[in-house]
Amino acid sequence: MRLRLWGRWKNRGGGGFTLIELLVVIAIIAILVALLLPAVQQAREAARRTQCKNNLKQIGLALHNYHDTHGRFPPTQIMVAYMGANNTNPQPRNHTWVSLVLPYLEQANLYSSINFSAAMHLNGVYQTLSTGATIVSQKLPVLQCPSDPGFGGGISTHGLSHMNYAGNMGWDWHYRGPHWAQGPFQNGSIGTRLEDVKDGTSNTICVGETSTQGFTPRAGAPGHQAMGGVMRPSGVTNAVFRTPFIDPGSNGDVMDSAALRGIGIANSRVWLRPDGQAAGYWWRSAPFAHPPTYLACFGLNNNWPGASSVHTGGGQFLMCDGSVRFISENLQGAQQPSIWFALHTYVGGTEAGQPIVGEF
Repeated sequence: MRLRLWGRWKNRGGGGFTLIELLVVIAIIAILVALLLPAVQQAREAARRTQCKNNLKQIGLALHNYHDTHGRFPPTQIMVAYMGANNTNPQPRNHTWVSLVLPYLEQANLYSSINFSAAMHLNGVYQTLSTGATIVSQKLPVLQCPSDPGFGGGISTHGLSHMNYAGNMGWDWHYRGPHWAQGPFQNGSIGTRLEDVKDGTSNTICVGETSTQGFTPRAGAPGHQAMGGVMRPSGVTNAVFRTPFIDPGSNGDVMDSAALRGIGIANSRVWLRPDGQAAGYWWRSAPFAHPPTYLACFGLNNNWPGASSVHTGGGQFLMCDGSVRFISENLQGAQQPSIWFALHTYVGGTEAGQPIVGEF
């Protein structure tokens, strides 16, 4: 019986496939690949998004450990040291809040290499490690979202590393002292205490995502207050990045504001960019370096001064209580009053007509 079956199969043509059978098999494989590839990509993005969330949790733990030690979150920046009487003769320092929490991110060696009594960058020279590598070039995975494209292809970031998480400065970058529009990392802040967050630490954003991928408002969107946007074409001229270990300052009128010094002395610069460069919007050439902070007057994924993320549909944010929330770019926009604005200020429900923040 076996021999007869073998003989019949052998007489049908040998053991090869016909062309039609081969094409059918190839078509089936192509369909399976087409079905599986999106699932694989989604699984990989889910893993990257989870890692991004874990990064923010680590930053939150570091901030709370710093708070336990010092009674407050770190200051937003250490921009200058005044060497003269009455807060005059400012000398650049340009240190960031990120540098101050390094010991709580398991980076004690990097922290001990920083001289906070000297400028991070002076006369064209950066502070260095014992190996000779510059501190500002150090890349820490915990500060970078794995979904973010970053910089490649020979794009120069002027020897500076980048990070994808930034402190919530509040509505804008003007210093107002205690004010309903400020966030935990207001310009000039000496450090926010948890007891200062009047509308609840679970309802106030501490740190949010900031992508290296530029965004611009959608066509017809009402300016910078709109939520959601479209990615700019990739390239150097569209790139702005947050640098973790040196604060290049923000716009010129803020850096020259006497309010930052507390006393008004005419014709005396208050803050200085690294190496004493004149104040302005940008430091160096494109891609431009920006402090590790962002503004709430820009909607999510709207433009470079605000929060942004390449995660589909929104971004991840660290709340002041240490929890991490995913916030949709379809949330009510950045106008006043709004949920978005209330999430970025201390007193969202009790002052300035801001709504009470509930589920969002």
